[in-house]
Amino acid sequence: MEMEVGRRLAKAREYLELSQEQVADILEITIEEVRIYEGRHFINPIELKPFLELYRITKEDLYENDKDITKYVKGFEKLSKKDKKEVVGLLRLLKEFKKRRWVLC
Repeated sequence: MEMEVGRRLAKAREYLELSQEQVADILEITIEEVRIYEGRHFINPIELKPFLELYRITKEDLYENDKDITKYVKGFEKLSKKDKKEVVGLLRLLKEFKKRRWVLC
């Protein structure tokens, strides 16, 4: 049976042990928007892109019906909780750099 795209996004997020709040914070959207995306059967590719980048999966990974989405999430699951928090913090910092157009040396 086909799993809707939103549910696959939720499964990838849960596998990475990220909360909806953390994802909302990193992607600079509301928690309600995360919930809405995770409930959809189809997501516009432009709206999907930030989730794919955060979860380090491809659109093809997400749409493969016969495969477990967690197989495609790369490396994050092996990190300790402390390291996961640090990565999330670095992602926030990177977003801030991009927003302000700071130059990384």
